[in-house]
Amino acid sequence: MRVVILADSSFARREQALLSLLQIGLADEGVRVVHAIPASAEDIPAPLYSTLVRYEDLGFAFSRPARVRRLVRALAGALEGDDEPAAWLDVVHAFGARAWLIALELGRQTGAPVALDVSSAVDVHGAGRLLAHQAAPTPTLLAPDEAVRRALSRAVVSAHIALTPWAVPTPVGPRPAYIPGRALALSILASGDDPGAVLPVLDALARVTQRRPDTLIFLSAEAVQRADAWASGWSVGWAGSGGSGAVWRRAGRLQLADRLSLVADMEGRRDPILQTDILIQPEALGRHHSLTLAAMAAGVVIVAATDPLVEYLIDGRTARLVSARTADAWEAALVPFISDPGAAQALATSARQYVLDERSASAYVASVLSAYQSMAASLPSRADAGSPSI
Repeated sequence: MRVVILADSSFARREQALLSLLQIGLADEGVRVVHAIPASAEDIPAPLYSTLVRYEDLGFAFSRPARVRRLVRALAGALEGDDEPAAWLDVVHAFGARAWLIALELGRQTGAPVALDVSSAVDVHGAGRLLAHQAAPTPTLLAPDEAVRRALSRAVVSAHIALTPWAVPTPVGPRPAYIPGRALALSILASGDDPGAVLPVLDALARVTQRRPDTLIFLSAEAVQRADAWASGWSVGWAGSGGSGAVWRRAGRLQLADRLSLVADMEGRRDPILQTDILIQPEALGRHHSLTLAAMAAGVVIVAATDPLVEYLIDGRTARLVSARTADAWEAALVPFISDPGAAQALATSARQYVLDERSASAYVASVLSAYQSMAASLPSRADAGSPSI
C-alpha cells in the first residue's frame, strides 16, 4: 500500500510527534509513505521515516488544480509511479483543515480515496460545510475519539466515519511528582482562540505562588499573540515578551512577570513541557492535543477546562477538570496537587495507566491502517478514474 500524508502548516508544526508515530508504524506494516508538507513552511523538519515532498499551499482557488498537478508529478517521482496514478497511489490522508481542499483535489486527479482527520470542534463544523457541497465520492472522516465521532455523525449524516483514537508512546517509567528541592513548574497550553480563558488562570496562579514562591510558569507564546490579535480585531505581529496585550498586562499587574516565560511552538518542541509538574489547559474548544496525552504518559498532572468533545479528559482519572471560568475554580483545582504530592502522584499514575490501556501507539496505527484498507476496498475499480497528465 502507498499512502500520501498531507498536513497543513499549523498541524505539521504542532503534531510532529503524532505524524512521526503514524509514519513509523505504517512503515513497520510495510506501507510506503510520502509526507507532503506545505512549501510555505520551510522551517518544518523533514521526516525521518518517509519520503518528503512539498506542495504549494498558497494561491487562489482557481489555481488549485494546477498546483495539485505539480504535486502529482512530485509524488510520481517519489513513488516511482508511471502515468497512471491508480497504479501507485492508494490513499490520501489529510491532517489540518487547511490541507483538506488540496487533499480532495489530489484524490480527484488520482482516483485515490481521501481521509480527512477531524480533531476539533471547528473541524467538525468545517467538515459539515465542506461535505454539504462535495461531489461524490465523499471522503472518509477519521475521528480521534468517540466524542468526535458522535459529533461528526450528527453534523455529517452521509459520510463514512472511522474511529482512529490518537495515541502516544509511553515512557518506560514516569518521573516522580514534585522532586524535592526543585522549583514547581507549571505550563499553560492555550491557542489564544478563546482570549478570556487564560486570564482567570493567571489570577489563580497569583494566589498559588503565595503558597509556593518558587513556582515557575511557562505559557505558550501563541496564546498571547492570538489573544492580542482577537482583542485588537485584526492580525498583529508578535512583539515578544514585552508585548502590551491583555494577557501580558494581567501578568504584570499580578506580579507574575518575573516568573512567567513565554514558550514559542510549545507543542512542536514539547520535551521541556514534559518535564514540568502540572499542565494547565484553560480552553474548551474541542481541540485534541497529542501533547496532553504525552504529558499523561510522562507523569505530568493535567488540570483542564471541562471539554465534552475531548474524551481523554476524564475527571479524577486522567485530569482534574474545571467547569467554571473563575479564578476561584482554578485555584481550588490546583491547590490540592501543589500542597499534596501524594495526590499529584495518584492522579499522574492513573492518567499514565489510562494511556497504557486505552491509547497505545500500536492500536492507533492499526486503526488507521484498518481505515485505509476499508477505503481501498470500497473502490471496486479505479480504472475509470481520471488520469491527469503528469
